[in-house]
Amino acid sequence: MIVEILILFIAVYLLNLWINRKPENLPPGEWGLPVVGYLPFMDRKMTKTFEKLQKKYGKIFTSCIFGGSTMANKQKIDIFDVNDKEVKVFAKNVNDNIEDMEGPLSLLGFFPWMVPLVPKYVKDKWMHETRIEEKREEVMDFLRKFIKEHRESLDKKNPRNYIDKYLIECDEQKGNSEYDYWGEEDLLSNILDFFMAGSETTSSTIRWFFLYMSRFPDVQKRVQKEIDEIVPKGQLPSLHDKEKSINFLGSVVITNIETCHKNPLHWKHPNTFSIDNFLDDEGELIKNKEGYLPFSLGRRQCLGESLAKMELFIFIGAILQNFEILEPKGQNVKLEPLEHTNIINLVPNFKVILQNRI
Repeated sequence: MIVEILILFIAVYLLNLWINRKPENLPPGEWGLPVVGYLPFMDRKMTKTFEKLQKKYGKIFTSCIFGGSTMANKQKIDIFDVNDKEVKVFAKNVNDNIEDMEGPLSLLGFFPWMVPLVPKYVKDKWMHETRIEEKREEVMDFLRKFIKEHRESLDKKNPRNYIDKYLIECDEQKGNSEYDYWGEEDLLSNILDFFMAGSETTSSTIRWFFLYMSRFPDVQKRVQKEIDEIVPKGQLPSLHDKEKSINFLGSVVITNIETCHKNPLHWKHPNTFSIDNFLDDEGELIKNKEGYLPFSLGRRQCLGESLAKMELFIFIGAILQNFEILEPKGQNVKLEPLEHTNIINLVPNFKVILQNRI
């Protein structure tokens, strides 16, 4: 019996070696172990591992993860009352869910075959699966209520926003087999994407902005000086001002964005927060800067890029025009993302003081 088990084990091991053998003509890199690939040797932050591999193998390299190879290189809106209790709970649930999904549960995204094998106790106690599902359902309930309010107040002749337009189109396409997948559940998923992939990423960027501006007051003053020169006093910045030269505001192949953003070939000060990284020798903004990929590129380029840029320009411009952002004495928050996050660089907890500009 022992011999048969040993033979079976060897056969399975050899089969795994054959199935997960490194294909020919791939870029150089690390293939790792059977099944799990190079994962056991990776840092908690994958970007740190990619940075090391880039230094060792060059701009394009291969890394096998779980049997698969990865090549890396370089109309009207609805307004929520921020003081509303439901809105506050909704915003917190969205943020908490993203943070939890960045934790141990993300392992199942790499190991999907483990989903039925991992005990429920482990999923709940270590991966927080139940907590994630409960918060997600609370988020969905809030959005369902939102859609219901739009349905009840819908005026087909005067659509107010995306939700109204979607509901009108659903009604008009009833009976059309090509639109069978349309419906309020599909609309619900789309709106959830707007908040999870859109609003939260923008708000995280603004939180990073607050932290960096409080830490680098000299940079803050340079931006404020240009805003004061371009935007008339007593008037908030608008998208029209964006054209007036406000310089400072503005296998599977995976783009290693973080490494691109620290590449000395493209940046004057690759490891330092400096506006000069984006300016030419004459102090003018470098448009379409090479090596700058905040929204990724290719097929995976962010669909919300234009909206995000508009939001950030208006929000950040208005904040800096009216306030000085100060760091409380004694606060020494590291300018590094939360350790347990991997895909999204979530900002650590911090405090700032907003002081009216004189």
